[in-house]
Amino acid sequence: MAESTDITDDAQIAAARAFGAPSLQTPRAVTGRDLPARNRVEIGLAPGWSAQVKRLFSAQLATASPQDCERVEMVDAGSSLHWPALDED
Repeated sequence: MAESTDITDDAQIAAARAFGAPSLQTPRAVTGRDLPARNRVEIGLAPGWSAQVKRLFSAQLATASPQDCERVEMVDAGSSLHWPALDED
């Protein structure tokens, strides 16, 4: 069996960066926090604005305690949120 060697040159790297560049321009989550008094989750988005979503959008979030909703993680470069205490995405 012949051994294959992948060589990436500068042109391929530039092409990959150009291909991925538009995804960096779309809004993505950079922060997340629970707003228990409003029964909402606030998602901070790049490039600097935020959105609030009712916890009702998720059956698990709707019935979870504020303590379970406190910690939220950004995953997949901000395209998704994860609540570890609830194992909810």
